[in-house]
Amino acid sequence: MKEITTMPVKVSNGNKAIEVYEYEGGFCMTTEFIGRCLGYAHPGQSMRKLFNRNKAALEPHRFSVTVTRNPQGGRPSDFYDAKGCLKAAAAAGSSQAKKFHDRLVDKFAELEAKRIERIEAYWFAENRRPWWPEVRERIMTGENFRQIAEAMGRSTASVRNAVRRMIEIGILQPLRAAQALIGTTRKTVIRYGRKYIKDDRQLFLFDEPQTT
Repeated sequence: MKEITTMPVKVSNGNKAIEVYEYEGGFCMTTEFIGRCLGYAHPGQSMRKLFNRNKAALEPHRFSVTVTRNPQGGRPSDFYDAKGCLKAAAAAGSSQAKKFHDRLVDKFAELEAKRIERIEAYWFAENRRPWWPEVRERIMTGENFRQIAEAMGRSTASVRNAVRRMIEIGILQPLRAAQALIGTTRKTVIRYGRKYIKDDRQLFLFDEPQTT
């Protein structure tokens, strides 16, 4: 059983706080807490009923892990990933659920932006990969690997590897980059995106691919 070893991020939600966990590069919430936010008198029971009514839509986004807050560990808890949280709120259908859904969209976007900032601060540091931002800027404007390499005085392989790594760690948006690219570079960027980007990770940073 995998574990979440960090405390939840408490995000302001009016007079209450939304408890969001960061796990495996994405955000998630316990089904119990979602049920409370939806106004259910018996959140655990009601969320199970909601799941059973919408199993096809929700099952891919539900998982169980242990929330470890002490050395003795704890019981496994059911979670929804970010997309599952939004789908559960939409499926609930009440006016309170709609408000909660809309707040989640904003809050997840804020958290994702902060997460990306932390990653960029680490990788773009002078003693790590200070040349990556220029590669990212050029690839996002449609330059291919060879053009970038020639402009920056680097090998094509190093540029390609930089793009691959930035996609892998989540600081380059492959499907948006692909919209500006053509040819082999475009195909390679899309392939990297499909390999490294989970469907629900960075939910608000990626568009659906139009073509391959």
